[in-house]
Amino acid sequence: MPSAANKYGAENVERMAKGRAPQRYNADKGGIESMELSHEPIPFRDGGKDFIPRWPQDHAAVDPFRRPGY
Repeated sequence: MPSAANKYGAENVERMAKGRAPQRYNADKGGIESMELSHEPIPFRDGGKDFIPRWPQDHAAVDPFRRPGY
């Protein structure tokens, strides 16, 4: 399994140590985006507590109520 620094980059490891989400540049958006927590298999709105970290467009692909806005 790759280390967090290899997977997300050293700057993101610092962000995550402070409780903040990792970020990346998204060319489709034309800017920086933060990773989100996708509550699966039960959506948060239905009481779900389990989650999977996903980038906004990946989150929107599995949740019809999530729209990344670009």
